[in-house]
Amino acid sequence: ELQTEPVILDKRTVEDFECVSAVVAPEGLRVSPEKVKIQVEIYKKLDSREFKSLPLRVLMPSASPLSPRRLSPTNVDVSVQGLKSVIETMAEDDLSAYVDASSIKASGTYSLRPECHVGTPGVKLLKISPDEIYLELKDSPKEE
Repeated sequence: ELQTEPVILDKRTVEDFECVSAVVAPEGLRVSPEKVKIQVEIYKKLDSREFKSLPLRVLMPSASPLSPRRLSPTNVDVSVQGLKSVIETMAEDDLSAYVDASSIKASGTYSLRPECHVGTPGVKLLKISPDEIYLELKDSPKEE
């Protein structure tokens, strides 16, 4: 078994790279080649974080003849995953939880899946809880 000279890494090393390093020969032996190319893969530490009780918005066209009457529940918990250093600095404003009622054409009570826009690059949505939201829509009063 042969080893190379150590490859020094620090906090600034964030991408995979290649380098050349000397082979450390056991005492009394000569090794050929004396240097080798090393490929270093950097694995980034991912972590997850849960944001509790984010307010839900209802997405509807502005010209819709319907208006939301009741939303239950009105808040959701959202779990995201990303680089630990990124998700530690995230704020609730980086997430926008909503239910999409834009395709509903009639008043009534609907069961919808909540969705969430994640405004931070490199962060992915893991889970929204609860996964079912009840939305009651009614006809909007007609303006005269």
